[in-house]
Amino acid sequence: HALAGPVTVIDSRCGDEFTLLARPEGAAEGDADEALTPAFDACASWWTQGVGARGQADLTRAAAYAAGRWGHVMFPENTHDAALGLCRRLLGDGGPGARWASRVFFSDDGSTAMEIAFKMAFRRFYVNKGLLPPSPPSPSPLAESSGTAGDPSPLPQLLLVSLTNSYHGDTLGAMDAQSPSVFVGPLQSPWYTPRGLFLEPPSLALRDGVWAVELPAELARAAAGHNGQVWRERADALDVSSRLGSPLAAAYRRSVSCALDGAVGAALPAALVIEPVVQGAGGMILVDPLYQRVLCEEARSRGLPLVFDEVFVGLYRLGVPSTSTLLGIRPDIACYAKLLTGGTVPLAVTLATEAVFDAFRGLSKPEALLHGHSYSAHAIGCSVASAALDMYADAASNCNWVRAGSPLREQWDPELVREISRLPTVERAWALGSGFATAIRTEHGGYASSATRELVMRLRPHGIRARPLGNVLYLMVSPTTEPSRCTEMLGALRLELQSDAMAQATQRAPGEGERKETEHVP
Repeated sequence: HALAGPVTVIDSRCGDEFTLLARPEGAAEGDADEALTPAFDACASWWTQGVGARGQADLTRAAAYAAGRWGHVMFPENTHDAALGLCRRLLGDGGPGARWASRVFFSDDGSTAMEIAFKMAFRRFYVNKGLLPPSPPSPSPLAESSGTAGDPSPLPQLLLVSLTNSYHGDTLGAMDAQSPSVFVGPLQSPWYTPRGLFLEPPSLALRDGVWAVELPAELARAAAGHNGQVWRERADALDVSSRLGSPLAAAYRRSVSCALDGAVGAALPAALVIEPVVQGAGGMILVDPLYQRVLCEEARSRGLPLVFDEVFVGLYRLGVPSTSTLLGIRPDIACYAKLLTGGTVPLAVTLATEAVFDAFRGLSKPEALLHGHSYSAHAIGCSVASAALDMYADAASNCNWVRAGSPLREQWDPELVREISRLPTVERAWALGSGFATAIRTEHGGYASSATRELVMRLRPHGIRARPLGNVLYLMVSPTTEPSRCTEMLGALRLELQSDAMAQATQRAPGEGERKETEHVP
């Protein structure tokens, strides 16, 4: 593509560091002038990297052991120690499914895990609402051919309740669960048909040194002047329990209730699916967790299963095993991938409650969850995942581990992040767990913007390899990265954001009138 820059050759990696093959212009492959150059992987290899150099060696040994013992063995109607051990790790104390999930469904990547989650949620909704006919006493040819257990009358069509700017994967069902965007346009998927009730959420970020909520126009009207609350400390802004009784929470509840109760049509809202706390590919947006908490409560009160897409944000990406800790509410279904194997091999899981599992009990084949692939629960991935999860929660292998039940140690210097948010070239910033993001001021934002490409290139002489996300520049590290390394990168970023070149490349976005309202302290 014309927008793609020169391809970088990665010779190897060790922990957070790439070793890049640098070839002078005009030199041929294999020339003596070729050189190896270190660079920090500030994309965490596109959000999967979880361990440092020592951990990388340990994961390699876990993979080699599993390859030698099992290679790959089929999983349907079979199991093995590697899969069982990972299930215990995911569902037990300290795991993302602790005290709510009882079942694990294995798949190969995040998008597939979400497809499975949708099937689970829809079936659970049908059962909740009594829309399924009773299971026949024995399988019948009619049931097998019609896809129903008994009466073959058609079931109602269903919608997902979701948020704008969401992203749940590139498979066809996952794309239909997203609001219209550059990811799902006609050049990407001519079959795209949005199948959701998409709500525009409020965001939370550091703006000019203070944490502030930004409301879309509709919510601003519902808030009726109660949208001006700001906080100096992030902990106060993220304290959902203390904010539940606020006027803003009441405004959120009115808005959500109106949207859910007003969804009238041939298709029924049947499940809520969210990226909890942070929307990744949609722009690294920190969603106000109070809004998501209220949304979850309202959806659950109407019998809608809650699906958490934690493919990106789960497993200590935001400093905790599951973002349910931050929202204060547990899902019915949740998906995990990326950090699951520490950046080694693809593997994904969909966790579910026993009630979701029970929705698939029956005597006929169509009542089962007919989903799977040849490499389901492959032993190499399961072994590596168990080792990675153990490392995240062990002080001997993770310098940021504090204690069981506590978030990981702060990796980004809060005052340095605050300084960056005050720069004239910066619109907003946030840092949480192993992620940092800042949006630069520009007339044209969004994923299609190329505003941060200049900034990405200016970071390279500092030994930082980052990627742009529209007008957003993010830095991603592993949960085990030393905070001092994060401070070094923030310092380099601040320097470049203050440069004359960046000041000329950006300009303040024009006033957006009715679209959004935000209030700040002076």
